Amino acid sequence: TRLGWTPRRMGDLVGNDDGKFLAFACAMFVIAMSGFRSAIFQAGMAIVIAGYFWNRGLEVFRIAVLAAAGLIILVVTQSFVELPRSIQRSLCFLPGNWNEEVVRGAQNSTDWRVEMWKAALTSDRYIRNKWLGDGFGFRLQDLIDVSRQGTGGGTTVGGPDPYTEAQMMMGSYHSGPVTTIRFAGYVGLAAILGLMLANARFGYALLRRAWRTPFRPLAVLLCIEAIYRPFHFIFIFGEYRGDLPSAVYTTGMLKLLENSLIAYEKSATAPQPPRTPERRLPKPELATA
Repeated sequence: TRLGWTPRRMGDLVGNDDGKFLAFACAMFVIAMSGFRSAIFQAGMAIVIAGYFWNRGLEVFRIAVLAAAGLIILVVTQSFVELPRSIQRSLCFLPGNWNEEVVRGAQNSTDWRVEMWKAALTSDRYIRNKWLGDGFGFRLQDLIDVSRQGTGGGTTVGGPDPYTEAQMMMGSYHSGPVTTIRFAGYVGLAAILGLMLANARFGYALLRRAWRTPFRPLAVLLCIEAIYRPFHFIFIFGEYRGDLPSAVYTTGMLKLLENSLIAYEKSATAPQPPRTPERRLPKPELATA
């Protein structure tokens, strides 16, 4: 049964009853509690892509209106009641009365990453061969330096911060393109981006093809991630050592989905053999005394 307040279109997108919509709202709350702005953005983009396939631009507009209304309510609520700091960190990119420590921590995290990227790409200390990369191994001197520095604290590259220095020598730059250049160079970056973009295009075509078939749930699970992944890898967060095998795995799963759709379409269009009339045995006569 419906309570009447659930937006009908959004209800259709996530479920046809209020229970599923409430489960969806709880899931979004848990994501906000994680404190990761990237998680909020990734969930939002998945909803937008699904909405586009559901009802094209009209659905995207409705989702945007609902999302804007929800964010405004949270920002206004923060002016009267302090939200959990993890939620504030997820939303502090919006104008609002956020806790100063939360805002400063989020900004320091962003500045720390940007400074690492600049240091890695503008010098030869951390990436010596930017065209082909330095591979997955360590030079002996780098390994000695990392073991000496250990793991400390800090958020800037201005000085030889032990933690930051160790992260950079190990290739952990919190950026898909920069980590790829560290291990495989510009050539490897072109290759993995080509694979991801091909997966995105392939996933878009498969999702349209599977939308009105029994394979739609599987297509939504696989293809939305494939469509969104290149953007996330370039602009949000990426890690070459994990994203490369993930992209190869995605290619295999999309091919499996395509083969399943081909088999389904063939079975749906194949002529069915004529049905033979059912022959029934005569009812047995009951013996009479």
